[in-house]
Amino acid sequence: MKILRLATSRVLLWAHEGGVPNAAPFEVSKVVDGPLQARCPSAPRCPGEGGGRAKSERPKGTIDPDAPASPTCAYAFKLRGDCLRARNQLALEAALFRPGELLLTRRLLEALGFTIRAETVDVTEPTGPRVLAAHGALGKALQVRMFRSPSAGPIVLVRPEPSGARRALPLGGRT
Repeated sequence: MKILRLATSRVLLWAHEGGVPNAAPFEVSKVVDGPLQARCPSAPRCPGEGGGRAKSERPKGTIDPDAPASPTCAYAFKLRGDCLRARNQLALEAALFRPGELLLTRRLLEALGFTIRAETVDVTEPTGPRVLAAHGALGKALQVRMFRSPSAGPIVLVRPEPSGARRALPLGGRT
């Protein structure tokens, strides 16, 4: 067992749905909103390099993580990949539950019929931050539910769609 300092301790919850045998558990995390990097809000691209909201302002192609940061940008990083890793780290820390948010969130989910398991996550791992299911592409292959925790605010539950499950049709009946 690994003991973490309270300041860096963060918890990911796993919610098993009662009455649904053999279903994968939901990964439960907080909804992350707001800026994650005030120093370079357009990171990992610098202002003037695109990345605007309009499609015409977005640059084409992928970001080379080994490319150096522009010297004219307010980067605190030498490489663009360092910026991406730092942003992912901040997103992970913001999405995981602090010890004070855990009790009421757990009780809410248990009241909704879930069985809860907690996993302590070390957000200071040198191998790089973990990527949560809620931070990936949310498509048809995932079930997503949202609730409001009394202590943690909006929370999201994500799990793979059970195999063989039929998705509800939108209004109108055709997909």
